[in-house]
Amino acid sequence: MARGVTVVAAVRAGDFAAVRELGAVPVDYAQPLVDAVGAVTARVDAVFDALGRSDLAAAVKLAGGAERVITLSDPRGPQLGVTLSNVVPSGVAAALAEVLGLLGAGALTLQPQTVLPLADAAVAHARLERGELRTKVLLEI
Repeated sequence: MARGVTVVAAVRAGDFAAVRELGAVPVDYAQPLVDAVGAVTARVDAVFDALGRSDLAAAVKLAGGAERVITLSDPRGPQLGVTLSNVVPSGVAAALAEVLGLLGAGALTLQPQTVLPLADAAVAHARLERGELRTKVLLEI
């Protein structure tokens, strides 16, 4: 809980321990989002969707409006008034500098990545779909 912010993360039940270890409150993403989040908090200030196939309508309801929701990749976002992240906001440089400082000081930790050759892209996708990989996948040329 950095800066007094409580993060609620919608994840599969098998990831609850990892989410707790990172300092967030897990909720089961297999459950209706409004119900799952509502069971742990009465107030949601903002929603950040990194999955790209979440229940954005529920996110808008939880956050109290589309202007408090951003998605990295869900093309349905604009239909709901949700910002589809595709531009670099003006504060990114300062935020990046702050995050790098926190990483350097050991206050943040990067999650591990799986690095595979580009030729294994299909294998990587299959492993991700089966839930075998719990990391970001980097494909090397």
